Amino acid sequence: MGVFVPLQVFALLVALPWALAWFGRSAAWVEGRKRGWPPLFFFAGWCMAEGAALHYLVTPYGSNEEPLLNWPLLDDFTTILGFGGTLLGLVGWLVWWPRFLLPGWVQERLKAGDPVRTARPLAEVQHLMTKPQNLEPDFTPTIEQLSLPTTIRVKTARWWFGGLFCCLGALMMLSVLFGIPADAYSEPSGSLGVLRLLSIVGLPLTLWLAVYYLRGAVRPDHITLSSTGVRATSWGLVWDEIEEVEVKGDPTSHKGQVIVRPELVAFSRERENNKWLSGRPLRLGGLASDQPYLRFQPGTDIMPGTLAEIIRQLRDWRRVESDHQQDDGFTHD
Repeated sequence: MGVFVPLQVFALLVALPWALAWFGRSAAWVEGRKRGWPPLFFFAGWCMAEGAALHYLVTPYGSNEEPLLNWPLLDDFTTILGFGGTLLGLVGWLVWWPRFLLPGWVQERLKAGDPVRTARPLAEVQHLMTKPQNLEPDFTPTIEQLSLPTTIRVKTARWWFGGLFCCLGALMMLSVLFGIPADAYSEPSGSLGVLRLLSIVGLPLTLWLAVYYLRGAVRPDHITLSSTGVRATSWGLVWDEIEEVEVKGDPTSHKGQVIVRPELVAFSRERENNKWLSGRPLRLGGLASDQPYLRFQPGTDIMPGTLAEIIRQLRDWRRVESDHQQDDGFTHD
């Protein structure tokens, strides 16, 4: 039972992204068919983790001569789920998945001709949408509607989930490497050797991911927009220092990231302060950027495309105001 509990918790954590995606609470179904539907990777992971958890209930281990549950049907189900479900999910992710097994709101977009590469439906098919997941409005306020200063907060739930998920994964790898509990690893096997090899490779990466996500959860870079500039928790720019604003990734999804190209003097000043969102290494953070861009933390309470447009409006508004002040000063002289 000591091994079953952490495996079952891990299986539920893997299943959560699948469930959120199915009900349209996350944008995991988007990005089209590029390499298949991304949630199927989590489905395969859940089948493998759930199969491993149930396997400990129906198979004797260590000093136990009898399994915890002597249910032949559960044993058969465990085999089908662990091997069949994992294989089905991976085939669907990499090769093909039947359309009728997709969520209804995804089917609606595909039927209308939308390839589902963005979190929001394409503008030309929006009038055909009826599912609640496809009807959420995307509103960009104008300068007159903004009350400055205003703070745009980062939703930390995804960051907490990612951090806790990686911590649990690291604990499982440590368990495999050091053979804890001993009863679970008392019988050597070829699969155990493979698991230990994978754990040696995966543990450093998993620990780095845990640090990255937990840092984003504990110290989120909320964004404050004011009449003088934009400031995140760890860095800031005045409007005249911003040269370009763009979105990396889907502008209608929380996975998109707003990036700005500041003047070189401002970039040199804030480069180290923005290192945890720099994309280095492994498209994560921790090392200062080698490109002249500063990045916002993904997952704000408004879509990245909307945030980028607001920043452009405020920057342009500030430039117009500065030009008017210079013109007025020249006239009065």
